[in-house]
Amino acid sequence: VARGPVDSPMLVDAGTSTSATLYGVWAAAPDDVWIVGDDPAAGDRRGIIIRYNGSSFERVEPTGAASAALQSAMFKVWGAGPDDVFLVGRDGVAVRFQGDYELMDTPTQSQLTTVHGRDGMVYAVGGFNQGEVIQFDGSSWTDISDPFAPPLAGVFVAEDGTPWVAGDGGYLARF
Repeated sequence: VARGPVDSPMLVDAGTSTSATLYGVWAAAPDDVWIVGDDPAAGDRRGIIIRYNGSSFERVEPTGAASAALQSAMFKVWGAGPDDVFLVGRDGVAVRFQGDYELMDTPTQSQLTTVHGRDGMVYAVGGFNQGEVIQFDGSSWTDISDPFAPPLAGVFVAEDGTPWVAGDGGYLARF
């Protein structure tokens, strides 16, 4: 469906406090939108996950081990489809949704600023003093960082499966 330019943004109430900062959004469909960020007003539960179902917003509270993820800010969300969604954040936190939320083991304690994938391979990047690149092959995360990379803020996986990463100081690399 072709759409014209937007005359003005439509502000929505996502059910967050006024102090919430929303960092990432990804949509599986117009009626399945994921939003992540942090909410300092929520006390020690700083992370925030919100889902939009086409008519209302619902704040998600994972249970079990995945609930620990919300003790850190969540920065970005990306999915291979509506039932395979990855969320990343501070302290090396990665969560996967496949009908339920799973806290994943990652090889880093640094912040993960964004995530993207294609054809079963998923990449997350971030870092503080040094860039971090981690790769998920469907079963586990592996550190594939360039030891000379600065902190990274962007990742995109091209159609041919090549991951591109970008970060501080104009750093751009493909793996």
